Amino acid sequence: MSVLQTARLSLHEFTTDDAEFVRGLLNDPSFLRFIGDRHVRTLDDARRYLVAGPIASYARHGFGLYLVRLRASATPIGMCGLLKRDTLDDVDVGFAFMPEFRGQGYAREAASAVMDLARTAHGLSRVVAIVSPDNVASIALLRSLGFGHPFGRRYGPGADPRLLLGADTGPALLFGCNLDRLDAARRRGWLGSLALTLARLALAPAIIAAAIHEARGWILAAMLLAGFVSDILDGVVARRYGAITPFLRRLDSVADTIFYLATAYAAWTLHPASLRELAWPIAVVIAGEATNFLVAFLKFHREASYHAWSAKVWGALLFSALMALFGTGSAAMLPVALLSGIIAQCESLAITAVLPIWHHDVPSVWHAWRLRESSVVPS
Repeated sequence: MSVLQTARLSLHEFTTDDAEFVRGLLNDPSFLRFIGDRHVRTLDDARRYLVAGPIASYARHGFGLYLVRLRASATPIGMCGLLKRDTLDDVDVGFAFMPEFRGQGYAREAASAVMDLARTAHGLSRVVAIVSPDNVASIALLRSLGFGHPFGRRYGPGADPRLLLGADTGPALLFGCNLDRLDAARRRGWLGSLALTLARLALAPAIIAAAIHEARGWILAAMLLAGFVSDILDGVVARRYGAITPFLRRLDSVADTIFYLATAYAAWTLHPASLRELAWPIAVVIAGEATNFLVAFLKFHREASYHAWSAKVWGALLFSALMALFGTGSAAMLPVALLSGIIAQCESLAITAVLPIWHHDVPSVWHAWRLRESSVVPS
């Protein structure tokens, strides 16, 4: 039975038909090291684990660990859900993913959705999470999700209230998260990120007006700096408060395009001689931007929103070149920036070609290929 869906994932209640996948997951070396040995070696062992564990939890508590699948292909990639242990007062969040599906944001996406489910469907105001002290990646993930000190409670013996003794793999850290506060923080983060993006959009007509009225270079440089800072901060705020959504990422991409088109117009208006010498590379960049939009829209029915590393380099170099142009009148950095822009546009087209379905935040074409390898779109 389907429990919930996210942008890329679907979570389902386990059945005994999932025994083969569970046997593989529970015997993954990282699972054995960081979570523990569940002594599941055969398909019968896996079926017994499912019946006594997740399936029993659904009947007893109304929740449990869920099978995580890719929405595009129904490929099982891991498990994530809620557990009620006799040794803990609070419900805890658990997750585990197969090695080839780590490092792609799936655990964060699934865990965040499960935390929302805990608050909205099960009325929980707080959850905890247990993690091995050596599991640096999971600790970082939990902190990014809003987990911290577990409400000052002491679980199990030991001087450190954050230390839970007697876990399957030895001592383990216990983290807690207040879901009501987290939800409020996410709303603030979402609104803050939206405000920064809209501010950058609002700067675009202001830059055009300043150029038409031949404002001083430092005024345009100041507006360019404000837009560049907002471009950095909107993502930082959204990530800090777990408020990243497809809507925000798409709006951010649109705002970037409009903002930099406005600065390009201002540069052309105030420094036509310098830019006329670079007319061909500028035309190639503009054509690349238009082609990227058209190809992505035809394939995915929405614009590309990859925020790739090459695009970030292109943005930083373009910012530096325009600051120099507006501030000093020098166009020396523009050829390097434009070359970077052509490279970024080529990689964006390659990402669109490789991806089977739309994704936001794809750092490189290599990451796109990894997504393609794990997402076979059914015919």
